[in-house]
Amino acid sequence: VQEGSMLDAVYVASPPGAHLENVRQIIKATINNNNDTTTAGEGATKIRAVYVEKPCGRSAWETRAMVHELHNANIEFYPAYVSRAHERTGVLRKLLSEDKVCGETVTSIKYKQRGSSFARGLDVDNGSIPWRLDAKESGGGLIMDMGCHVLDRLDYLFGPLENVKSTVLCKGRGSSSASSSSSSSYPLVEDYVAMSATVGECNWSAIDSAGAT
Repeated sequence: VQEGSMLDAVYVASPPGAHLENVRQIIKATINNNNDTTTAGEGATKIRAVYVEKPCGRSAWETRAMVHELHNANIEFYPAYVSRAHERTGVLRKLLSEDKVCGETVTSIKYKQRGSSFARGLDVDNGSIPWRLDAKESGGGLIMDMGCHVLDRLDYLFGPLENVKSTVLCKGRGSSSASSSSSSSYPLVEDYVAMSATVGECNWSAIDSAGAT
């Protein structure tokens, strides 16, 4: 962050394993100006918001830490769930609100995702594993990287989702000629996830989705 800048937002687009440290670096660069504008020097930097790519953290703890620390620094936090802004999502939400699909009640919602979901950067180069498939960098596999869009979309359209339960498995273990201690060994990430949830009370829609599973 350039000293003395006045920025509306900073976009964090590094792999999830670096998000928390990146956010802390941003806070460090702006902490005086955001917490106490009366004592901030002329070179202080002002940032109104931080826009973090999803998944925001490798774990719930990392994401909560970001939210808490940004809040304390008086910086707004926005996760990059861009699918909410997709035209098809907006059209479906409009139709739901006008009671033009699903009838009067939503009783169940099913969504299946197969393949790579158009995730980029999955080509193996020189025997190394793409960061999206390295749990230390991504926190999980493609289901965590791309599947979180699905959860957000369901929560946005029908939610809030409550009593969420899931099963996470690694059915197909990767292999490598290198030893297990080598950095080129295949990091195990999930390749199968099953989730169940109940839809809570929704006060925006003309359609009753409360209690749907």
